[in-house]
Amino acid sequence: MKMHNKMRGAVSIWLWSIALAGSLAPAKAWGDLVVNPPPDVDKPFLSGQDPPDKCSAAGYDPTCWLAAAANLLAAAGYGADAPNMQKRAERIYATMREHYYGPGAFASCNYGGWPDTALTWWLNSDRNTHKTHPYKTVIYQGRKDLTPWFEPNAPRIMGAHLRRAEFVSMVIYSTFFHHVVSVWGDNMPKEFGGNPGEIWVTDSDSDTGGDVPRCQYGAYRMPEGWTLSYADLDPDPTLEGIVLLCPVDTATDHANTQIVLGSWQIDQTDPRPATGLHYVVSTDVDILSYRTEIDSNNLAPRTIVEDSPRRNLTVDWSLSKDQVPRDQTVTITTRLVVPTWTENSISYRNASWSYPTNVGPSAGYQTQAGAGDSGLPAFRCKVTTPQSATRKK
Repeated sequence: MKMHNKMRGAVSIWLWSIALAGSLAPAKAWGDLVVNPPPDVDKPFLSGQDPPDKCSAAGYDPTCWLAAAANLLAAAGYGADAPNMQKRAERIYATMREHYYGPGAFASCNYGGWPDTALTWWLNSDRNTHKTHPYKTVIYQGRKDLTPWFEPNAPRIMGAHLRRAEFVSMVIYSTFFHHVVSVWGDNMPKEFGGNPGEIWVTDSDSDTGGDVPRCQYGAYRMPEGWTLSYADLDPDPTLEGIVLLCPVDTATDHANTQIVLGSWQIDQTDPRPATGLHYVVSTDVDILSYRTEIDSNNLAPRTIVEDSPRRNLTVDWSLSKDQVPRDQTVTITTRLVVPTWTENSISYRNASWSYPTNVGPSAGYQTQAGAGDSGLPAFRCKVTTPQSATRKK
């Protein structure tokens, strides 16, 4: 189902609603992450803090498996009482640390664990207050014995899951370490027949290469399997396996998890270059996962605040380093993953640009709303295509 509607005021919208069990979400090259920005739980030492448990005395923090699991859970809509996806991931991670390494816990700080174990525990624990969420299927593929996963299509498999809005962590190892990172995208377009050459990850230990560093696959060969060039590690780590967090969808249950995708074009009409863009995007059911981007620079800093219940997202883009000149059109594209079929809608409102208050070599970038911009028309679109019935033979 594809709808197109052109409005006055240089605003237009495209909207799709896609059952995850049947189709892939549209994808682009670099920048097309399954969520953007993705959650990135870091171990406490990266911010100069001591771990809040017995591992502080050990001088070693083995909790990458918990951080990766927390990232996946937050991306899938879990966690509560937090303003955004990142904060939900951090709070889930804190509860996992307390369970596995807190006072009286059984785990040793000399050892880590497996992210599928952490996911399964948390989903079935009383910490999970969203028992009806559909992301309940935890799958491990590969090895668990410090040997390569001999799967020649492993990068392609990960990419296919990401394009279905299913969340992936990757287990890697080398001579001196065993580690888990979260995978959020690759460098391949939507329709791809081979293996991607690069992937984008978040890492609880290091952000070498930025908050979402990319790493390159080496050539698949025996007996090494897949190796990755990542974070200046030597030798290159080997892919041991992947962990998947997927919804419990079937093609005929008439309650498939849905992707609702809508784009909105806005003209920048003020003579001053815009240094910020602001809007609220909404739908009519609780949002599990989301990605909202702009085509002028989808890697620019932004803040996203979630309402409770999570049906509205307030988005503020900081564009001071990539200003939008007069007469440029910017396209906002938002992808929402929602838990079930309804008359799925997506709407944008409260859109405005912000501008520097003065200009010149020493000018700062304090911003103010442009005259008339608060009057940009809101837009709402609803998909009313009925569900397809089960085909009879």
